[in-house]
Amino acid sequence: MPTATRSRLPVTIAAAGDTHIGGHSHNEDAMVLRPDLNLYVLADGAGGHNAGNVASSLATTTIAHFFEQTKVAADRLPEFDGLGLPTAARRLSAAVQAANKETLAFAGTSDRHRGMGSTVVAVLFDVPHRTMHLAHVGDSRCYRLRAGCLEQLTFDHSFINDVLEMRPNLADARVKKLPKNVITRALGMAEELRVTVRSHGMLHGDRYLLCSDGLSDFVSDPQVQEALALAVPCDDRVALLIQMALDAKAKDNVA
Repeated sequence: MPTATRSRLPVTIAAAGDTHIGGHSHNEDAMVLRPDLNLYVLADGAGGHNAGNVASSLATTTIAHFFEQTKVAADRLPEFDGLGLPTAARRLSAAVQAANKETLAFAGTSDRHRGMGSTVVAVLFDVPHRTMHLAHVGDSRCYRLRAGCLEQLTFDHSFINDVLEMRPNLADARVKKLPKNVITRALGMAEELRVTVRSHGMLHGDRYLLCSDGLSDFVSDPQVQEALALAVPCDDRVALLIQMALDAKAKDNVA
């Protein structure tokens, strides 16, 4: 849960993270907090016993390793490429694509891991340019609290949302009959992967929350807003949000 502050001094980032097994028999959520890279990644794995946690761990570590290996070359790049696109955002998308390839390759090594996959949501802070780049696949989310207003910055890649994009006038009664929690994009699902990437300016006091659906499905937006707004350290806000999900009898892992 990174927090950005802005003043005449350089931007500083404070962050914390944690995960809880929740109502599952094993934990398939994983995260990486790399303040040295200004990189924060959360993944929610799936694919059966021992496969989901492998997929999420592989996703987070692959993305972090990609940034380690490309740091020197990336530092020489301009803020925008020849097409006018942020180079940092394209780098973040490339890292997620690398994680997808690693997931597919590992899934093919044994029947035990076949079909494994993972959602991912990743944030890269471009501190010199005071910009945050956000990439996601699946239904793990990123929220931003700015000036007391909570906003969901990601849009779930779910079956229901895909249907509503094509048929926005579908009756509510029919929408309610559609299967819930079915994601249409994930690492390991296919070789061709569409990664949603957006860039946002950072302002003084911004607070960001990356979370798995074990939190967003059981903690309401008003509760999230209240927790993020507290004048306490990041660790305490993380602990409170996870406890809120557990108090709501979260049936999934919480991160």
